[in-house]
Amino acid sequence: MRATTTFAILAAVCLQAGWMAASAAASEAKEPDCPVCHNVLTKFTETLTKEDKKDIVTIEEKFQKFCDKKANDGSKDSKFCYYTTGASSLKREISKPIQSGFPMAAICKKLGKRDTAICELQYRKTYTHDLTKLTEPEITKMKLKDLRIILQEYNKECVGCLEKSDFVTTILKVKAELPAPKAEL
Repeated sequence: MRATTTFAILAAVCLQAGWMAASAAASEAKEPDCPVCHNVLTKFTETLTKEDKKDIVTIEEKFQKFCDKKANDGSKDSKFCYYTTGASSLKREISKPIQSGFPMAAICKKLGKRDTAICELQYRKTYTHDLTKLTEPEITKMKLKDLRIILQEYNKECVGCLEKSDFVTTILKVKAELPAPKAEL
């Protein structure tokens, strides 16, 4: 009787460990989203000819030149280039897969495992709000951060605004000042 109880406990522990390993594998299977990496490498490979893609050294030299052009522009692309061509050069990890024809997502995933900062690079979101199309209830439901962005887009300030309702009131005043949209025929 005691042996069966021990066996049942051991089986339950093994089963639970199996579930934990499966859930860990599933979480690792999610591909890291690396938009800057994907964008830069796509732009770079578009500059390469078929002949260039045959030689690893040529790919590395062209990548260095490509990154040198982006060097001091302060963009996320230049930061990506800094990470990949700097002291811990990852040019070989880029050139070999490009030569072999790997997709950009796979190359970026591999680079992200080598240096997590590569996949942490994100482009800044751009907002464009058309106040003429937004209704009052839609404006009221927006987050305070979005309300501030709308005011920035229209070069307006909300002086003395402490609560969300103050921002909504200011935006509604800005909306009222805008010319009415032309009616389509």
